Amino acid sequence: MTTAHTACCVGIGALLLTSCSTPPKPPSVDESTKRPVNARAAVDLKACQGDLSRATILVSEMARAGVVATALTKAQPLPGGASTSAADPGAADATGNLVAVVPFGMGSSAWSVEQVDAAALVRRAKDAAVIMIRGRTDATGDSLQETALARRRAEAAAEFLHQAGVPKDKLRLTWQGAGDPIAGLRPADRSQSRRVEIEFYAAAPMLVSLRSSAANGKGSTSASL
Repeated sequence: MTTAHTACCVGIGALLLTSCSTPPKPPSVDESTKRPVNARAAVDLKACQGDLSRATILVSEMARAGVVATALTKAQPLPGGASTSAADPGAADATGNLVAVVPFGMGSSAWSVEQVDAAALVRRAKDAAVIMIRGRTDATGDSLQETALARRRAEAAAEFLHQAGVPKDKLRLTWQGAGDPIAGLRPADRSQSRRVEIEFYAAAPMLVSLRSSAANGKGSTSASL
């Protein structure tokens, strides 16, 4: 009886071992989607997203104040022929903002502006209270490489103005790899979106801090709105 019981147990054990002879396979990982969270490019992208959000708020406040922005470019006219010369200070409303659009070559962040336009940019920058510099590409899809290129373009414009004597505390930089093309362009003219926009504010905007309803249980805002 004991021998039969032992043989039965051995048989059951053998069956269990046989069923476990093939261990489950670990889940597969798509290496193409892996990205180090502490990589410099990933950190720069997160910082860019925050800067872009703050810039959007700043521009919205200026628009609410009734300030008119005028686009200009000499090398690359904007759609519809709405362009002026940077060397013509009277081309835009002296009390409003002025946006200078500086084009760049494909994949390039090299600063190249004609001398007469460069001098006009410096004059306006020295007179402006705040200067918003926005780096852009003509990419249709965002990537770390395009974001880095947009940043280098913005930094090239800022470096030019600073070297010309414009204080750094006047400069506000943002950059965006994709998703902000010049409006109204035909597909063949997409290259015009490879640019830096330099917006000159005649007066510093008034920033209004809104109180959070989650923090104090009330939905109130600043009385200065």
